[in-house]
Amino acid sequence: MSTTPMNKVAEAVRNTKLKKEGVPKVEIPTKPKPKFTVAKGKKSFREVFKMPTSKRDHNASIFKPEDWSEEIRGMIPPEIEGYVWQPQLEAFHVAVESREPIVITGPTGCGKTSFVENYAAITCRPFIRMSMRGDIESSSLLGMTIAEDGSTKWSDGAITQAVRHGGLVLLDEYDFTPPEIMYALQWLLEDNPRLLLSDKAGDLVDTMIDVHPQFGLVFAGNTKGQGDMTGEFPGAQVQSMATLDRAKTALQFDYLPEHAEKQIVKSKVDTLTDSQLEDLMKLVGLLRTNYSNGYLSVGVSPRTEVSIAKKWSYWDDPKEAFALAYVNKLEEKEQKVAYDQFNRVFGGTV
Repeated sequence: MSTTPMNKVAEAVRNTKLKKEGVPKVEIPTKPKPKFTVAKGKKSFREVFKMPTSKRDHNASIFKPEDWSEEIRGMIPPEIEGYVWQPQLEAFHVAVESREPIVITGPTGCGKTSFVENYAAITCRPFIRMSMRGDIESSSLLGMTIAEDGSTKWSDGAITQAVRHGGLVLLDEYDFTPPEIMYALQWLLEDNPRLLLSDKAGDLVDTMIDVHPQFGLVFAGNTKGQGDMTGEFPGAQVQSMATLDRAKTALQFDYLPEHAEKQIVKSKVDTLTDSQLEDLMKLVGLLRTNYSNGYLSVGVSPRTEVSIAKKWSYWDDPKEAFALAYVNKLEEKEQKVAYDQFNRVFGGTV
């Protein structure tokens, strides 16, 4: 049919007539969105952590002290007051609930350790932190045979205790551990984890340990397991890819946004004014920029921020506080750089 003006008019009349005659409107059915329901014995992630999620809510396992054996119940940490979560909380939570090994990397003082500790506190899980080092032995992790009352017996290491009884184990500064020591943990990182105490005398019944369903292993470090080429973290060792590949969730932390760090400092030191806190945040921002550009060899962590704030409040002198908490850690050439940034914020006469 040609699209002449008359045809257009006829079509319009026809459509109007159909509407008047009540021709039913065809609607395309839509699928109802699935409704999230909390599983029995669990709580809602959003409810527990007071944080939004990316797409949907998640079930959260929240325990009671009596859910854990007496041997490990005392390792449940207290909640950290005024804690500010890193944005990776949701991904960490999903990995813990999925029983996945986790590796967290990030700069010194960005909150890797406190993050895992406070998660354990909120969910009422035992928390075992092991500070790793280059001379550590597998017996420190798994256990050893000791002499007692004229005979010998096996004494479980920290990881073995957690494997038996459950809890979150944090291997802090894992990248300082000799890679051959980490091989002892590889079976624990598999989908069906087991622990073999190869140094313990006995048959497989005695040396093979079943893994508690609420055992979790977290690695935390400043490097990504590839060693350190900057000289900032002497002692960091190259880790085996066979170990790193088994960490199924990898999280990269950074310092929190300025408003969040300001909130942390204010929760620790409530005597500084808002204006003073703003100046402190400006100074920290300048110092971190210079650190990133290689002009300073020591970074500024939230710990250092809190230390400056406490000393500022005590001495009533920001320059003295700055020197005591940060500048005196630097070589003379770098001290000049740090004071230049201080003067940009506070003025050269302070």
